[in-house]
Amino acid sequence: MTKRKLEQIYFMKIELNKWKKRRANLHLPVNTSARKPDGMPYSKTNAISRPVEDAAVKISSDLARIDKQITKHIKKLNKAIAEVETYIMTLDDSEIRIILECRCVELMSWKQVADTLGSGYTEEAVRQQYHRFISTLPPHK
Repeated sequence: MTKRKLEQIYFMKIELNKWKKRRANLHLPVNTSARKPDGMPYSKTNAISRPVEDAAVKISSDLARIDKQITKHIKKLNKAIAEVETYIMTLDDSEIRIILECRCVELMSWKQVADTLGSGYTEEAVRQQYHRFISTLPPHK
């Protein structure tokens, strides 16, 4: 296990959230219709409806593409989490296992990690333990 792999889950989750936000922000623009509100009957066969239909088709294809990316990203993320969890379980020190699980997999703040470990642990103490352990790992392969 490398330091980079151990900390990569954090960035993968940020990236996943960015994809989800991008998907959530896809919508039909307000000005896609050239139709004027004149009160006259309007049919789907009217040429004026093309801009709306074209925009809907584009958004639909964008949604499908983004959904595919999100699914692909979730698979990568789950694989990375499984790899990190497997590595963490091989460690002898249960205290460092808890710290690594909380910080690298669950993405807890240092205060949350300290609270998980209980009284006698401070944010600074768990942060130092984490960094001492991480410094023993190779930076990357």
